[in-house]
Amino acid sequence: MQWWEKRYFKKYTKLGNRDYAFPEDHQNAELNAARDLFLAYIVKLVPEVIDDLAAILPEMDKLNYNPWLYAEWKPLRDWAQKYKLLENPWLLNRAVNTLLLWRINPSLIGNGFCGGAAVNLGLPEKTAVNFEVQAWNPAQVTWQEYEKYLDNKFKNLKAEYRKKMEVSARERGLKKVPFLRADKKFEWLVRHLVRGENYEKIADGAGCDPDNVKIRIREAARACGLQRLPPGRPRRET
Repeated sequence: MQWWEKRYFKKYTKLGNRDYAFPEDHQNAELNAARDLFLAYIVKLVPEVIDDLAAILPEMDKLNYNPWLYAEWKPLRDWAQKYKLLENPWLLNRAVNTLLLWRINPSLIGNGFCGGAAVNLGLPEKTAVNFEVQAWNPAQVTWQEYEKYLDNKFKNLKAEYRKKMEVSARERGLKKVPFLRADKKFEWLVRHLVRGENYEKIADGAGCDPDNVKIRIREAARACGLQRLPPGRPRRET
């Protein structure tokens, strides 16, 4: 199981794959929650969406204009068109933010969509932590006993660092984000919109009526603020 499966597909998930958010995100919590769940199911059900987004990352270095105009960038629009996502400006913005984050931190490439705008909080990108410990003397203690000592020291160090950074986040006006409950209708929306499955195929697997599937998909689309939904015939069967 990948990290995003563990994070998103337990009973609850966090808004936007982050621990803290700006107050305006909380004011639109219901909309943001719907969009986060929609994107989470895209990553789970159609991982090639993220793979193809990562593939255009090297092309960003060729651009010489304001990065916030990337929504008009042809490789990005081609990517969105391929997966029937082009008519949703918020999704293009999320893709741009994800690319910018990957550009700053390559270790995150391919790890799903980022939670929000690539905002500089004034925090350092890297920091040194003081991890001083007593040296191991193998003539006095076994490695197993010394390792317990190391683990405890590191556990305390992590707790102190987390507390420090959370205080910094709150001082900059961020607030703790809520947990979300996963909803099947967003899975159905991805299967219908991105994978191209029709209502009947989804209903067969769910053991319910196609009309109910259609209603629930439309509810999910409205909750996400999607501009348009394709008809109920498959783009391609999978």
